[in-house]
Amino acid sequence: MTDDGTEQPDAGAADRETDERLLDSTNRRRLLGAAGGASAAALAGCWGEHTRAIDFQEVTVAELADRASITDHDRDELVAAIEAHGTVVGTEPSPPFASEDVVTTPSGPYLLLEVTNAVESWQELAVGFEPISSTVEGETLSAEELPPIDRSVLYDAFEEPKGYGETMSFPGAESIAAWGTRVEAAVEDTAGVFGPSENRILLRDGDRYRIHARKRTHASLRSEYEAVDRWDDPSEAGNWIAQERAIELQNLSEAEREVVRDAIDGRCKRSGTDGEAFDSIVETIQSRGSTSAERYGITGYVVRWQGATYWADLNAPTGP
Repeated sequence: MTDDGTEQPDAGAADRETDERLLDSTNRRRLLGAAGGASAAALAGCWGEHTRAIDFQEVTVAELADRASITDHDRDELVAAIEAHGTVVGTEPSPPFASEDVVTTPSGPYLLLEVTNAVESWQELAVGFEPISSTVEGETLSAEELPPIDRSVLYDAFEEPKGYGETMSFPGAESIAAWGTRVEAAVEDTAGVFGPSENRILLRDGDRYRIHARKRTHASLRSEYEAVDRWDDPSEAGNWIAQERAIELQNLSEAEREVVRDAIDGRCKRSGTDGEAFDSIVETIQSRGSTSAERYGITGYVVRWQGATYWADLNAPTGP
């Protein structure tokens, strides 16, 4: 919350798990990128003092769709709605998907998503009514003469049940038991007479109340999910992923080619001798951007080398 009472959305929090998941990780390209490493066999000449290892596994386009697409059963309802309607609006503080994510649907097909995020703000007016004696002076408002928008606040304050002992505090008044709220469509909304002002009194059913009021600005994230493409065949989804995500390894030095061959044959750990070539391959693979779907277990990259497609893991286990 800022000094003016504004509550910020837990959205860069878009970037907190949306880490970089809200407006950063939610709107940038994620899923895949290029290549990586993970494997099973350790090769002589590939081992060194560093702990990083890479592994390439050759895949078909259908296998690529399975590895690279997002399946989140906790979001099945959302994905099914996107599939059924084409476009859906969500208000989660941390959007689960980002643009160019490929997601699997509960019914089987794959969807390519476009996600647009926008922060929306609104104001809430809270009004409290403090019982006072007949001797207190001030501008008096009659409950019967209030406009409808203010009468709704009165109903909220005096008719709607509150939790036992539930009160609200206002500047200059603590623990007000009779209070109500209304949402204002815009900051300049002045349709009602209630508002932050001093020395105003409400006359209701013969009782008098000092009026306390405060405004607070809230903000929320509004995400629009649109299915811009759909594939029933995993090979079609995999083809799109390969075309859009893969990075081609070419013009490599002999040392770099040896790193790639070792990564294909088995897990390759960086060594002092091959460290420069190893680092060069990793940097080339990462040039397409970092993977930001790790919370879905997707940490690989798509690599093309000598006509074959590989799923590359840069976080391969480094033990023997």
